[in-house]
Amino acid sequence: MRMERYELTSYIEHFSQHNQAVVHDALLDERGRLAKAAKLQAVLADFSAEPLANLACLDVGCSTGHITNALAGDFRGIVGIDTDHKALAMAEGREATGRFQRGSALSLPYRSAVFDIVLCNHVYEHVSDQQVLFDEIWRVLRPGGFCYLAAGNRLKVIEPHYRLPFLSWLPRPIAHRYLRLTGRGRFYFEHHLTCRSLRRLVSKFELHDYTLTILRDPRRFAANDPLLARLPSKGLPSALLRLAYFALPTYIWILRKP
Repeated sequence: MRMERYELTSYIEHFSQHNQAVVHDALLDERGRLAKAAKLQAVLADFSAEPLANLACLDVGCSTGHITNALAGDFRGIVGIDTDHKALAMAEGREATGRFQRGSALSLPYRSAVFDIVLCNHVYEHVSDQQVLFDEIWRVLRPGGFCYLAAGNRLKVIEPHYRLPFLSWLPRPIAHRYLRLTGRGRFYFEHHLTCRSLRRLVSKFELHDYTLTILRDPRRFAANDPLLARLPSKGLPSALLRLAYFALPTYIWILRKP
């Protein structure tokens, strides 16, 4: 009973923290989300053998819908799905061009093989079962369809949700204490993986790695992150990028279902 009470309290606190973060990010970071949408669109257009206008897309973990709405004109149809009703209300409250639905990424409410593209943009660290997430993405993709995956690396120095150094490196009990000491929250629920673990997680997909391609030519892929904007026009040297690959903060992969 004691453990059950702790887990229930933790679960409620997790969603409280998440909802506060969603509202904050939606109000302050619309420009950043639209910049991510431009990068995402450039990668999809580069990889897809078919025009995006012929394809159906699912945005898993769409949150406040900035990216879903920004890409709506590029696809035959796009649906954004999320469990957070507050975020979805914000998505639908603006001049929405995409369609939105409340539901879980671990039990997608769609028939198998109905989408050409699935977007999984910094979502995997938030779910309770990461293997089920990618099993569901595999299920709803048509053969030959693909998933755009933007995945944070556990070894990144600054944890992006709480802006704390080395938070994702720590064992869970110590991470909880770190959050409390810094006043950023009570529990750390995000679960990032290293590059090697991520590759194992998505091993049944055919992996096309865009990470270094984008870093070599950020302007081509509308990668306007503040750090990338300071790079030379041809990006960073390939040898340096390969050497530092395991420690890069984010990976951009296309996961194709054969």
